[in-house]
Amino acid sequence: MRILELYTHGGCPSREFAVRSIQKAIGDYPDISFRIIDMLDCPDKAQAAGVRMSPTLVLDGKIISIGTPEEKRLREILEVRQERPAER
Repeated sequence: MRILELYTHGGCPSREFAVRSIQKAIGDYPDISFRIIDMLDCPDKAQAAGVRMSPTLVLDGKIISIGTPEEKRLREILEVRQERPAER
């Protein structure tokens, strides 16, 4: 199972757009588990992931986007990342 995390916070103006875009994009990837991490509630987790801005997308521990890409671009990113073996 791959893990896609959206680091954001309640006051982020892009939060709802990000959640909708991500949910649409990952519909074709049943192996991806999606989590929303509130940076204000979990600052240590955000810092450990290298996240400093909201929204930021992290896939399997690697930052894949700062800001929210359009749904089509997110699918392209996920496709490329799927072709590479997971780095640990």
